[in-house]
Amino acid sequence: MFKNKLLLFILFIYSLETKAQVSLTELCKLDEKLHESSGLVYDNSSQSFWTIVDSDGQPKLYEIDTTCQILRTLIIKNAANIDWEEITLDSEGNLYIGDFGNNSNNRKDQRIYKIKKSDYKNSDEVSPEIIDFHYSDQTEFPPEDINKNYDMEAMIWLNHNIYLFSKNRTNPFSGYTYQYRIPDSAGSYAASRIDSFYTGSGPSLFFWITGAAISPDFDQLCLLTHDKIWLFHPLNKEKLFSSPVKRISLGHFSQKEGVSYMASKTIFITDEYNSMIRNGGRLYRVNLESVLSLNNLNASKKSGILYLRDFIELGDEPIDLLEIINLEGRRILSLANIQSGQLRIDQLQRGLYFIKLQSQQLLKNIPFFKE
Repeated sequence: MFKNKLLLFILFIYSLETKAQVSLTELCKLDEKLHESSGLVYDNSSQSFWTIVDSDGQPKLYEIDTTCQILRTLIIKNAANIDWEEITLDSEGNLYIGDFGNNSNNRKDQRIYKIKKSDYKNSDEVSPEIIDFHYSDQTEFPPEDINKNYDMEAMIWLNHNIYLFSKNRTNPFSGYTYQYRIPDSAGSYAASRIDSFYTGSGPSLFFWITGAAISPDFDQLCLLTHDKIWLFHPLNKEKLFSSPVKRISLGHFSQKEGVSYMASKTIFITDEYNSMIRNGGRLYRVNLESVLSLNNLNASKKSGILYLRDFIELGDEPIDLLEIINLEGRRILSLANIQSGQLRIDQLQRGLYFIKLQSQQLLKNIPFFKE
């Protein structure tokens, strides 16, 4: 009887929605030329965006403003648009275009075009540097369905490296995005897989990664899907996926592929137009201030449960007693007189636990799942 009740409880916990939700503000309709906008990045020096179009499009970059007006068209010479899927900027203002879309997982010609700031600021036609790469762990083209995790639509720049995040096309869907790293300079490289992150068990449309962005202060990483984002903050720059993470619903479903920060609390998103359901082809703004002001424990008031990986954020209020208790009722950890900061839980085994908090006569019991 106890096991049956326990199973029902766990199923109930898993059915609860995630930690936070924000709303999209639709700003404008993209020009028809941009209906397959697959990447977006904000250029602070010109206070405008750059976007690209994927799949057999022209090798062009489009500069737009927050009214979706096309300000400039930049022609990339000696380049082909096989499947442009992402665009990003480095700290010096150089642009990177990812030609690495790989729906069938059979490409051997992935590349990134690097465009120097001095070139695109002074001319509407530029010749890029070329970063060629392949995946060091891929040996079959295509691999078996269960291993099809070599499509790529998400990229950021950090500390002179390019980080890539895979769009998982495994069947059955495994729920992992793989993280790869290559240098940001021209050359030919074997991209090494350095980490992975579990987004969910499916359906894949809700859990595969379609875009990425890093904040101007390099303290936040945002991974995008069709209806949600994962926000890693504060960002561990040595091991990105060990950062505290929030899963945030956008309350809106479409083929979202472009995402960029304008400031540390504001992101912009573009989606592709779907002619079947007349959905998408828009530019949106999302304010992250309310989400960033929530620590993990307060966020649980909405969701009922926390999904935690390595840290518990304790906020600023002093805590008289903190205990972690497993499902069998055994006390795993007990700490008294905690002031603030983060509590590491990476030593815990994967599973369901309770946080018991006591502070000035206030007692809380909060369930969390250690991923």
